[in-house]
Amino acid sequence: MMTKPLVIHPNSRNIFLLESLDKNYEVSQQLIEYADLIQAPEQVHTYNLTPYALWTAKAKKIGAEEVIIFLERNLQNVLSESLKEAIKKDMGHFGSLEFSIDEEKLILKSKTEELVIRIKEIDGIKGMILHTPSPTSLVFKLRYRKEIKKILFEHNLFVKDIICEFGKELDIKCTFSELLDYQAAAVNAYLAYNHQAGGGGTIIMPPNSGKIIVGLKIIEELKTSTLVIVEDKYKVDKWKNEIMEKTDLSASNIAIFDQGGTPLKPITIGTYNNISAHVDQLKGFGLVIYDDAHNLPTPIHEKTVDLQAKNKLALASTLARSDGNGNLVLALIGPKWYEVLYPTLVNRHHQVPVKCVEVKIPLPDDEWKDYLQRDIQRKVNPDTLNSNKSIVASILLKKEITKRVLIVSYFKEAISKFSDSLDVERLTSKLNEENRQRLIESFNNKEIDKLVTPSKLIENMTLNMVDVIIALSHQHGSEREEYLRLGKLLPAGDGKNEAVLYSLVSKNTDEERYYAKRRRKLINYGFHYKILLYQSLIEKGEFYES
Repeated sequence: MMTKPLVIHPNSRNIFLLESLDKNYEVSQQLIEYADLIQAPEQVHTYNLTPYALWTAKAKKIGAEEVIIFLERNLQNVLSESLKEAIKKDMGHFGSLEFSIDEEKLILKSKTEELVIRIKEIDGIKGMILHTPSPTSLVFKLRYRKEIKKILFEHNLFVKDIICEFGKELDIKCTFSELLDYQAAAVNAYLAYNHQAGGGGTIIMPPNSGKIIVGLKIIEELKTSTLVIVEDKYKVDKWKNEIMEKTDLSASNIAIFDQGGTPLKPITIGTYNNISAHVDQLKGFGLVIYDDAHNLPTPIHEKTVDLQAKNKLALASTLARSDGNGNLVLALIGPKWYEVLYPTLVNRHHQVPVKCVEVKIPLPDDEWKDYLQRDIQRKVNPDTLNSNKSIVASILLKKEITKRVLIVSYFKEAISKFSDSLDVERLTSKLNEENRQRLIESFNNKEIDKLVTPSKLIENMTLNMVDVIIALSHQHGSEREEYLRLGKLLPAGDGKNEAVLYSLVSKNTDEERYYAKRRRKLINYGFHYKILLYQSLIEKGEFYES
């Protein structure tokens, strides 16, 4: 009987991990050190030994022989000699290319003449070359820096990009207790290896696993003025609140950058949109943190890569993007120095397993006719406002009456339609700040245990110990929205040992087709889905067992 958990594809670099043979997720967590996770559905997970993942492993002082020994120890089949040589070659490329700056010119230095010859033939790069001062160097205009890094990345050539822009010293001390084991590992990995890639690097952790805490600890260790770039104003507020709650820094040392002319402080926080428009004004930072880093690879947001800082850190729950460009974060900011998998955190009891249930709900006859005659330009279509969703939500609320529940919706119109019949407190953007905070505190203090709210509003709010989410509507195929919803359910503690996400989806409609894409993506992250039909739920009512 074979008990080794890995199988390698004979004609590719894909490695398949059999989940049943890796009960403690020790092999999967080790494999992520030098392979990219492609998908992790139930039973069989797929990894790929990409050249960049192997290059990064070498930067972390992992040797080729160590990788080969690990694979041979855990593979059911044979690791070919050709792949062994490819692993050695990819890891041997580390340190071969390096950027430097000389009088507003960008110099690319290579350890070998062969690499320079190869680069000179790459479409898109050869037209940018100003001249070749030596057989092992090329000179470009400085403004081509980002584009060259991206093109080289696409050709499996990776550059150490050195920036010597030091920030002002920042006296800051974190006031929270010790980091959790994986948080400490993330901090230590970045601090140990970022210099290997010119001060940059990426950390990937599941939602609600403490990315801001990791960022704050890195700021404390580097003790340098810091610019934090985030997705929206809600995340701006969250970072500011976390800094004030979890460090000894006062509000007078924190600036919110919202337009040109904003005075800069030792820690300045701004959105990608605002920072992108004023890159030239933002100088003197020793660290730039790119939170929600999946937002970076766009023509506008990439302007923030031009910020000069000795250290750069990308934080993300996932680099997945609908355009497939998420991995450009690694080229633009730096290698993935640390990633922790969701199953690993469940196995270590930091997070709980989440059961995902998709409830397929037919439209009532009159609403079905309206759906068939719908105007595709309408923002909210009948499948979103399916009246039968209210019936299902009511049944689920009765079933989960003892649980702490969030009822969420991407479309505010669905909340307006259904919330009265559900008789649950509403947390909306129409409430003033005082009333909004009152509701959040009431939920976190367990004075109330049910809330209905727009999902966008609560993305960056702290809502403690959520057991169940009932989703009334969805942002088309956005896997990120689903991942963030799951993030509210993941934290363990207070006796909680599992959670449930119910997604209410109109059957045979665009909503169902869009949701199928989300489900496939989340299954690939390792979440387990169950399909429930409306009729089954109606017949079994509150006695239905998920």
